[in-house]
Amino acid sequence: MARSIFQKVTLSLALLLLAACATGAIMTRSDFDNIELGTPVAEIVQKYGDPVKVKNNNDGSQSYEYIERLPIGEQTVQENNYFIIIKNGKVVSKRYNEELPPEYDELYEEDPNAVIN
Repeated sequence: MARSIFQKVTLSLALLLLAACATGAIMTRSDFDNIELGTPVAEIVQKYGDPVKVKNNNDGSQSYEYIERLPIGEQTVQENNYFIIIKNGKVVSKRYNEELPPEYDELYEEDPNAVIN
């Protein structure tokens, strides 16, 4: 009996640890706003993890992209893309883009709930 409880507690702790590792750090709008020009890239990666995408720009800089998805239930209602421009290991510029999901009528050509006569 004691062994069974021990196994359940150990399994629960292991699952909790895995869940914490899987979620990773998330950049929010407030976090993005608080990143100052001149911040070392190592500090950003340490705090928010690796970016979703890194793009090499023509001027020798790199564009780091982080994404924040704002859900309601299981549906994403807004997506914020944060772009941090890095040159010589430091932030030189930043910008963001907000995306909303397409309207209902843009998803469907015909209304799937329409009654056909």
